[in-house]
Amino acid sequence: MKERYKTPSAVFAIFFKNNQVLLQKRQNTGYMDGYYDFAASPRRTK
Repeated sequence: MKERYKTPSAVFAIFFKNNQVLLQKRQNTGYMDGYYDFAASPRRTK
């Protein structure tokens, strides 16, 4: 059976408290280091 095209995806949990949002600062990624982003983790597959 032919393998279908797979689209990468991510799931984000956005936390708010007292009109503030929780973010992480990107570092050591080689892409947009120093910018803020929502925390995420890649989906692990076998």
